[in-house]
Amino acid sequence: MTRIAAQSIHVQRARRVILDDISVSAGAGEFVAVIGPNGAGKSTLLSVLAGLLAPDTGSVSLDDRALADFSPKELARARGFLPQNPRCDWPLPVHRLVGLGLTPMLPAFGDFSASDIARIDSGCHRDNAGAWRFYERLGFRPLDEERIAVLL
Repeated sequence: MTRIAAQSIHVQRARRVILDDISVSAGAGEFVAVIGPNGAGKSTLLSVLAGLLAPDTGSVSLDDRALADFSPKELARARGFLPQNPRCDWPLPVHRLVGLGLTPMLPAFGDFSASDIARIDSGCHRDNAGAWRFYERLGFRPLDEERIAVLL
């Protein structure tokens, strides 16, 4: 079972402590909410958990392996991250944007294989996106849903 864990995370910027002795653990299938006021460090914590920001002290592990021990390619294959305000500033068709999720599995040169294209096609169909009903319950408008689903 996939499990992410953080132990004694501390992040400080200039003289401001952003995260102080934070420990958290979550496993596959668990739903975890990170709640707090603006400036509380929620986005910083998620960036640390995703391996996008190194903590000043403490450690993060994925399946009992420290994130620091993952190569960038291994980490890209092991986790996904959707930022708070996702944007795509490139003029890419939806299929290409969805295909970016396969980047860690692709060769350095060449195009998508037939199986890659099938996976992309599957990901582009609304019926195959289990999160749609969840987004509707949260009150996302259709354009928000489409944008988030494509970026997921």
